[in-house]
Amino acid sequence: MKTKIILTHCYPTSDHMTTGLFVKDWKTRYFEGEDFTLMHYPFGGIMLYSKNVFKLLRYLYRVAKAVKSIDQQSTVYAHWWIPIGWLATRSKGQVEVICHGSDVYWLKKHKFVAKVLAKYVRRVQYWTFVSQHLKSEFKKLYPFVPESIMVVQHMPVNNLIFKGECSSKTEDSFVTCGAMIPRKNTELALWYVKNEDQRTGKKHLLYVIGDGDLKGDLERLAHNLGVNAIFTGMLHPEKVAGIFSSCEKFLLFSDDEGYGQVIDEAKLCGCQTIVTAGDGKEEHADIVLPMPQRGRLIKIRNGYVPWERLSGEISVDYEDPR
Repeated sequence: MKTKIILTHCYPTSDHMTTGLFVKDWKTRYFEGEDFTLMHYPFGGIMLYSKNVFKLLRYLYRVAKAVKSIDQQSTVYAHWWIPIGWLATRSKGQVEVICHGSDVYWLKKHKFVAKVLAKYVRRVQYWTFVSQHLKSEFKKLYPFVPESIMVVQHMPVNNLIFKGECSSKTEDSFVTCGAMIPRKNTELALWYVKNEDQRTGKKHLLYVIGDGDLKGDLERLAHNLGVNAIFTGMLHPEKVAGIFSSCEKFLLFSDDEGYGQVIDEAKLCGCQTIVTAGDGKEEHADIVLPMPQRGRLIKIRNGYVPWERLSGEISVDYEDPR
């Protein structure tokens, strides 16, 4: 009898209950009641974008050493292709990989590494992608992978936690949720709410859920823009669901979201979901907007400019609503 193994750097623990919760929910939905061995190797930060080369090398050595114990009677379900999935292919087990986004998008920017890893791609028995967009980006990197071993499968939403809107939404309220790092573009949510303030002549409330290196900068930007923003820090899932349930609209403007599971969580709580185009999150959101050019966002300080006219595709004429 084969041993089933979950190999991941991201999984909930008693200290970090929200981290990788969707991996646990994935296991429950698709393998309910089946026994798994968990091989959880947290990195302690944003792995693929870490500037600490020595920490990354030590991590790779640690995981590579651990996967040597995996025998040919095991099936490994590796969450993220690099580095976890790649290292798993060096074991004796059968490997299935679930790609979540950051792995594929990183390889798009580092095509030499993608080319080096091609021989290991051939060792994977089955590929799962969390969005159609992510699958298409992967196929551009590795067109030789047959369709018969690829599937698109959204990560499950925990509907015991995210289970419906409250009876009365807070009027003119927004929420955004995610790590406060450059590629998540949390500042665009602040600009968007400022734009709505200018357009309607009313003050809106924005909840900013999450933490990260840019938190201080974002707090200062909110103050300078005059946006009524509440920075909550990291919250337990139940508290996140409570804020989602009380807000009218959810914003997500990241550069390279593989799927954006948080969008479905917000929708379950009754939020209208608004995202920017260009990756997997647009496949299931309510409203999809073009990504604005940051150089044009300064116009929002003085007056309303329709969001679509802030992108690079359309020329912008300043429009003062007064």
